[in-house]
Amino acid sequence: MKAIVPILLLCLAGVTLAETELPWRSFKSSDGEQTFEGRLIGYQSSDQTVTVRMKSGQTVTFAMARLSAEDRDYVVTEAPEPPISARLDLRFTKIMDETGSERDKGARSKTYNGGYNIQILNYSPQALEDVEVEYLIIYRKDATDGLGERMAHKGSTTMSSLLPNLRDVVVADGIALESSYEPGTSSVSAASGCSSCGTGGSVSVTKSQRTRDVILGCVARVKSRGQIVHTAASSPDILRRYADAFDSDVAR
Repeated sequence: MKAIVPILLLCLAGVTLAETELPWRSFKSSDGEQTFEGRLIGYQSSDQTVTVRMKSGQTVTFAMARLSAEDRDYVVTEAPEPPISARLDLRFTKIMDETGSERDKGARSKTYNGGYNIQILNYSPQALEDVEVEYLIIYRKDATDGLGERMAHKGSTTMSSLLPNLRDVVVADGIALESSYEPGTSSVSAASGCSSCGTGGSVSVTKSQRTRDVILGCVARVKSRGQIVHTAASSPDILRRYADAFDSDVAR
């Protein structure tokens, strides 16, 4: 194999594509001077990129313009259609809207409406029908005597369709969160045996206390006509731990 690989700016494929049994092919660069052996497994018309399986087993993606005209024609004609999951993109924006605030003699507390805005982008040329977006928000209720309790909030939104090349936003909120601070106190009472208390006495001290409820992450899945077509999360760790937790009663 010649040195076309660096010129094609190879990178690991960012989406999972459905590999077919297309034959191995000798691809040429646009100037015709370099070649490499590979099997075509995907073509993204939206950003004009090609995905190829190399004989080494590596999957790579590069710009369509790097290929010869003959190879470009081959890609457009033969490339398998990517699955729906490769044509959906979910993006998560955390919601922490302050709903109240109190202050009394040094003690402070704030309340919030927590959740996520889930933006769904459909890069498919066709609409998805009878869409349901299910979401699971993981959060922690804090406590002064430990890390508090991890909890999960489930919800769903339905829409008649998810239009092509457009974006929709699902608002997944309604989680009541609180942060608080209570200052410590100290007092002196008359007693013997306290040489540092002036006239004698004992000192009682109470430490200040802080709590802060926290949103940890969100995982969402998109269904079309009752079939799961895409699952994504606000972070890889949340996806790994909670992608299969929609039917569970307790978050792990």
